[in-house]
Amino acid sequence: MRFVDSRRSEKRFGPGPAFDDRRRTTAQERVVAMLRLGGFAFAPDRAGAEREAREALDGWASDGLPFATDASGARRFDPVEVVCFLKRRGLGGQDPFFARRWVETGRRLVESLAQAQGAQIEFSLRRRFAIHAPAGARLRLRAPAPLESVHGPGAVARADVEGLDEARVKAGEGRLEIRGVSRGPGVVELAATYLLSREAAPSADPPQPVHLASREGLVCVDAQVAELARRLAGTPARPEAALKAFWSYMLDELCCGPVPYERIDPRAPCAFVLRSGRYDCQLGAALFVALCRAVGVPARVVGGHVLYEKAPTNHFWAEAWLDGRWAPFDFLCFDLSLGGRDAAWRERFFGRLDARLIAERRPLEFTGAPGVTIPAMWRVLQTPEADGARIALEGVDGAPVLSDLVSVRPAP
Repeated sequence: MRFVDSRRSEKRFGPGPAFDDRRRTTAQERVVAMLRLGGFAFAPDRAGAEREAREALDGWASDGLPFATDASGARRFDPVEVVCFLKRRGLGGQDPFFARRWVETGRRLVESLAQAQGAQIEFSLRRRFAIHAPAGARLRLRAPAPLESVHGPGAVARADVEGLDEARVKAGEGRLEIRGVSRGPGVVELAATYLLSREAAPSADPPQPVHLASREGLVCVDAQVAELARRLAGTPARPEAALKAFWSYMLDELCCGPVPYERIDPRAPCAFVLRSGRYDCQLGAALFVALCRAVGVPARVVGGHVLYEKAPTNHFWAEAWLDGRWAPFDFLCFDLSLGGRDAAWRERFFGRLDARLIAERRPLEFTGAPGVTIPAMWRVLQTPEADGARIALEGVDGAPVLSDLVSVRPAP
């Protein structure tokens, strides 16, 4: 197995987030759970997996991974910095955890879905909204749902709400919308089940002018992005060659990993990626879309969930218009291919995907805001559950905002 030189790895991945705000830290046991989801999803011995994850975390702390301590002396870690640290060391050949655990788990997730039997997949979502509105206030809450144009009109099998008076649930394109009357501060819970085909209908809806817009959310075709796109694509820019050049740049010159969103200038989100050398799935999709649009290739950001039974988490990828169809491009391949080094996995999701729940094709189809207040500084932590994964969005002080318990299994 070949790794890059550790100095080049540091340059490509960029320095870790500055550890100057201890409010961003999370209790050690929750970080261990995060590592267990990312690296030990298939471990038959949960106690052994937790022990190995804890030992890895202890070793990184001894080797320079920063941490804080609370009043009781317990350690607290920044989840973003933990993942950045393990990837930096793994790509630099200094620690086998990234390759042996993180990458191998990802590959097994992909292969397990590819080998699964049955025409349909049952996806269950249990979303808990933290409500602060007084009793009697009218609420409008949202949760992701399969796009009917992709998955068909019968994808939403059931949806129930608890903790809300006069509750009504309406399924729309990419969302479930819940309306009702608050019972006061507390929790509103949505339980929904979706039935998804393993073979989603190919998307052939023609591109619109918005798919070439220079500004859209995190997509920003500024002068720096435009110049980079022209340099990578060459002149004249041939679409397929340009897409391959953009793909190679994303895998070979940048790194995929979590980012602290509060440090991104909303006026120039793609500039953050180019400056830091790092992107997560959403920022990576946005930069790829911006590069495509800069050379006249229509492109869009797509969101939903991966359908891996051991880790059915939310995710983003890109689509570009190529040869009369929307072709998908997913930078999960960064991890799957050891940072682009394993040719067998490097293009696994270049122009093709496995089964997904598709809830958004921005900017025309989107879920929308969840309907609860999201603080200026927040974090998302994904941890394993007995039958799936929990995705928790919370303030950096640990205050809950919303959480999703998601699970996947073959449809009965």
